[in-house]
Amino acid sequence: MLTPIRHRAPLSLAVLIATAPFAAGDVYDFRVVAESGDPAPGSIGGSFTSFSGVSINASGQIAFRADSTGAIAESGYWKTAFNNPQLIQLIVGQDYPVPNSGGQHFGEFWSSFYTPHLNDAGNVGFSAPVGDDVVNTGIFRMVNGSIETIALPGDPAPGAGPGVTFTALLNLIAFNDDNLIATRAHLAGRGVNASNDSALYLTWFGGFQLVAREGGGAPGLPGTTFGSIEVTMPLLGNNGQIAFDVSLNGADAAFSSRWRGWPGSLTCLVKDGDPTPEGGVFSNASPSFWTMSLSETGAAFRSSIETPAGLTPALWHASGGPGNVVTPLAVVGDLGPLGFYDVLGWEVPNTAIDGASVFSARFAAFGLPDATDSAILRGTPGGATEVLLREGNPAYGFGAGVVIDDVVEFSDSTTFGTTDSGWTLIRARVRGLGINDSNNLGLWTVDPDGEIHYIIKTGTLLSLDGQPARLVESIHPFISVGQQSGRRSSINERGDVALSIRFSNGDEAVVVAQLPDSCPGDLDEDGIVDATDLAILLGGWGVFGPVGTGGDVDRDGDTDALDLGVLLGAWGPCEG
Repeated sequence: MLTPIRHRAPLSLAVLIATAPFAAGDVYDFRVVAESGDPAPGSIGGSFTSFSGVSINASGQIAFRADSTGAIAESGYWKTAFNNPQLIQLIVGQDYPVPNSGGQHFGEFWSSFYTPHLNDAGNVGFSAPVGDDVVNTGIFRMVNGSIETIALPGDPAPGAGPGVTFTALLNLIAFNDDNLIATRAHLAGRGVNASNDSALYLTWFGGFQLVAREGGGAPGLPGTTFGSIEVTMPLLGNNGQIAFDVSLNGADAAFSSRWRGWPGSLTCLVKDGDPTPEGGVFSNASPSFWTMSLSETGAAFRSSIETPAGLTPALWHASGGPGNVVTPLAVVGDLGPLGFYDVLGWEVPNTAIDGASVFSARFAAFGLPDATDSAILRGTPGGATEVLLREGNPAYGFGAGVVIDDVVEFSDSTTFGTTDSGWTLIRARVRGLGINDSNNLGLWTVDPDGEIHYIIKTGTLLSLDGQPARLVESIHPFISVGQQSGRRSSINERGDVALSIRFSNGDEAVVVAQLPDSCPGDLDEDGIVDATDLAILLGGWGVFGPVGTGGDVDRDGDTDALDLGVLLGAWGPCEG
């Protein structure tokens, strides 16, 4: 039984009325990257049939997993060129040779198992199937167009002793902007048994290095060793710090402990039994697949507070710096922006570089109706918590009488991701007039000013590039655990969103959702579209480049007659 450690006092409706009103902003437009039926480069005459795992970087470059009808590369990874977002290139495909593998080939890239991770330099870290066994995974990266094999099953395991090899490598890798990769590994060989057969590895100075191993000493905790690393999913910040959750054995035995650092320099952020700033001690009660999110300045995680009265769920932020300050984000029974926290959503809080962390919760208060008692929130350690999207808000982009549904109850559909620049991507269900299972899911962003922007919904008719409208059956953004966790979500720092769409007729597409420019054609950003902007556009005529650069007014990656038309149509002072 979960028991709050604080008494809930009645809360007046005056507190509820003081919350921020719903604010709606611009609606997103779409740039098509690929559709089913389009040629699939590298597949020998094949065309795309389906897509998943779409990611986007700061320049608008896209990477994705896809299936094709080709004689080769029936599944694999593709990306757009860094300096030409209209050019799709094969990264690696099924049946292609695995580099430095002794003649092995890549197997089938299952959609639920493999995802490419694109960084801002345009490089890609990935796991991939080796041979015909889909779970026989190797670890790779493509840097400046060249694929490097990092580790394969059967390779010697560095730092694990002579005669020790990898028997399995985790498909859920982390990849950062410095092209570093972190992953989990299973070991076999001389001296390996059930007490020391799991480990974490990181590409580091000198190659693929052991970071932590089951049975190995836990730094800073004399007489304590790491327990099984079979279930942790490593995260990786842009500063090269790996983060993970692991049990401990020995003097400081604990079901859960959270760590962060570099090879040879790990720090325990918190472990079960440590005193919390709120009284009681930390006690893990997290059912989540991922246990925390990461940024260069800290980590956000879930851990209950244990007292003689029982367990109280809570969310925390650990600074990870000198003194490792741990601050509560939300504690069941504490006062929040809509009342007292009653239930915390299952998702791991997504944290940004300033410590602002996004999470979901349900509240309890006198006079607070069930129809408006849950919300997605953003809280800063030691600071204010604001409501981003609340149950009962009008569902922007839907018809009249349609509102946001319970964002905690429908946790299988409610997901979110945040960026360091303050954008938040949210997928949530709706309810109301005319809503059923075929049209009850929407996708929005909340910008740094708190405005909500509609992207897309299921059950709507959508026309792409002037084609006949088709009915949207499902929408699939890639939402993970923070931009600096090595597994970034499919939203970039300027609010562009990459996703795959499935239509009711079976067609699929990869698109980038972009907000309309407030002053299209104002290339020098002086508040007026004039001859100076025209000169910039003409100077970039015919040139491809990162989205929005040069004279790319319509943000499709090149400068051409379409851009000229937009610029001339906006000639004169910018409105507003």
